[in-house]
Amino acid sequence: MSYSRKSLVFAIAVIFVSISCSPSYQVAQQAAHNQQVREVSQDDAWQKIDDLVKPYRDELASEMGEVIGEIEQELWKGRPESPLGNFLSDAMLQYTEGQSGLDIAFACLNYGGVRISEIPAGPLKVHHIYEVMPFDNVLVVLPLEGALLQQLLDHIAVAGGWPISSGLRFRIDQDRAVDVRINGEPLDSKRNYLVAMPDFIANGGDRCDFLINIDPIEMKEVFLRDALISWARETQSRGEHISARMEQRIIQSDAHGK
Repeated sequence: MSYSRKSLVFAIAVIFVSISCSPSYQVAQQAAHNQQVREVSQDDAWQKIDDLVKPYRDELASEMGEVIGEIEQELWKGRPESPLGNFLSDAMLQYTEGQSGLDIAFACLNYGGVRISEIPAGPLKVHHIYEVMPFDNVLVVLPLEGALLQQLLDHIAVAGGWPISSGLRFRIDQDRAVDVRINGEPLDSKRNYLVAMPDFIANGGDRCDFLINIDPIEMKEVFLRDALISWARETQSRGEHISARMEQRIIQSDAHGK
């Protein structure tokens, strides 16, 4: 959620609390009097609201401005692969494996789920993660049989590529994912693979209805953006900078990509 939207939430919450805490009265008697009412200017009214919200807005600005990492070079969004997509999916993979102890084959997220086109080089702040991931998507792990995983990869190929983590490689040919390699090994149609992704995809979003009936692995619920923030803080605590480069994870080998 951006500064302005979250500030608005705080403002609305304050106003509703003020209203809900007001005492309730019943009319006992009525009397009519002429009384001159001083008109309050709109500017004065807004100033009072601003004064009421200011402490919350200041606190929010402080939280959003927290530096949680250092980015070595600009991370930009693109297809079939990009530094920004590689950064996000790798962070998802490492966080999930660290928290769950599971052997995750790879992590992915839909291209449209990345909501900004770039994060500049320099300090990575909390607001950057909120801007790139403004929705309350939860990080989940799905167990996918190889044949169903191939269907997911073909879907990604038709879309021209999604962000995928290290460990997965394939080539797009005639809108299909071919020469698939997972940790260096060919995709086995009968093997089960664990894939980390946003619950938006697992629940059928972005036309992934073929995943709806797959039950996710039970794990602690965490918003995807909170997972990314946690991963960045941990990386910073080790004195490491954030870097992502093109690795030919997805190769477009025909003229049919989007």
